[in-house]
Amino acid sequence: AKLNAELTSKSVGAYRKAGIELARLKTAIKDATIAEGTNSKTVKRLQVDYEKLNSKVRGADKSVGEFGRNVGNYPSKLKGAIGSLKNLASSLGVVAGIAGLARAIKGTVTIYSDFEQSNANLGAILGATDEEVKSLTENSKRLGAITAFTATQVTELATEYGKLGFKPDEIIKVTEATLALAQATGTDLGQSAQQVGSTLRAYGLDANEAGRVTDIFAKAASASALDMEKLATALPIVGTTSKIAGVSLERTTALLGTLADRGLDASTSATSLRNVYLELSKQGLTWDDAMGQINNSLDK
Repeated sequence: AKLNAELTSKSVGAYRKAGIELARLKTAIKDATIAEGTNSKTVKRLQVDYEKLNSKVRGADKSVGEFGRNVGNYPSKLKGAIGSLKNLASSLGVVAGIAGLARAIKGTVTIYSDFEQSNANLGAILGATDEEVKSLTENSKRLGAITAFTATQVTELATEYGKLGFKPDEIIKVTEATLALAQATGTDLGQSAQQVGSTLRAYGLDANEAGRVTDIFAKAASASALDMEKLATALPIVGTTSKIAGVSLERTTALLGTLADRGLDASTSATSLRNVYLELSKQGLTWDDAMGQINNSLDK
């Protein structure tokens, strides 16, 4: 009876603590997955902690079961059963540490709260319906799980687009391409949104063309002396004029890249090109017409 009482006391205490911690870990894993994505360091760390503790519980459960089934062999089985329960109890401090686990849970809850608040702010800026906010939230969760950015960062990017006047359906179309550009060029998300958004507007492009725009920028940054900062300086100067003159974004960016390779600063290059485009428009010439005349001229 005394042996059973000791075992029961230890099992109840250890199981109760383990159950509480496993439940907390499950919640923390869920919140961290939503906020940071399934591949985040926080999620992976919490999953390891959960598996370690759960393994201890299964081991203790097995030992207690063997003890209960061997009533004629208490001394030998009791040692193993109580040892497993002690191991389980001590693991509550070893696996993550009560204080460490509390901090981890608090951190993920804070992240989750930030995510919820970011979505609320986005909805307010857009004046969006609940259904539109839900679509944006799900998009942020999806991209937060498959990209190098968290769901909260994705929502903050969407907010930047909202400030530029993009509608919810447009934001969903441009977000993934913008994230890829920011990662490829090491550019701040806000700056990337500003650049892609203003370029789409300047050239009268649909949000579906965001991938085309980001590909042009990424290629220019990797194949010429241009970078995102120089493009951010140049395109607002020359973008709209080049559109009116019928010169594509690809060609204008390539020209800016060539001029940058020659050592011209972005502002000077853009202003010069804008003046050329304006003159061509006055004369009713396209860029190709002008280049053809130059190439065929005896006095180039």
